[in-house]
Amino acid sequence: MLGGGDIAMLKEIDRGENYLKQEYERVLKDTGISPETRAVAGECFEIVRRGHALVLQIKERLGQAA
Repeated sequence: MLGGGDIAMLKEIDRGENYLKQEYERVLKDTGISPETRAVAGECFEIVRRGHALVLQIKERLGQAA
C-alpha cells in the first residue's frame, strides 16, 4: 500500500504513465521494427496517452476539491 490517499495513488500512476510514454516514444523512433510492431506499439501508446490525460483531469479535480 502506498498510503497517502487518492492524490498519492494518482501521482504514482502519473509517474508510471510518464515512464511508459517515454518508452513508447523511444520504441516508435526505432527504425529497426516492423510496420506491424510499430502499429501495435502506436495503438498501445495512444491508450497510455488517453489514460494519462484522464489521470491528470482527475488529479486536477481532486486538487480543486481539497
